Amino acid sequence: MKKKLIFAGAVVLMAAAAVTAYMANYRPDPFDLLNANIEALAQDESLDPGESNGKRECFNSITSDSAMQVRYCPTCEYVPGKPTWYAFRSEC
Repeated sequence: MKKKLIFAGAVVLMAAAAVTAYMANYRPDPFDLLNANIEALAQDESLDPGESNGKRECFNSITSDSAMQVRYCPTCEYVPGKPTWYAFRSEC
């Protein structure tokens, strides 16, 4: 009975040592993150976030807020403000 208990303990100890050795030697490649950042920066940013198929999302009803920018439909330009809660989205 004692031999089985000692053998089981040794197996568990060896498994823990193997996992520890693997995790100690595992190093993620730092260039993976660098390459992901370069690819993200290289993407075409000519489209606005609200733009699709050459049309831009805009709002007819806005409120004043100097901390935000929103595209105003009559001029299709960004103005300081934010859309009202009841504002419908449109395109210009």
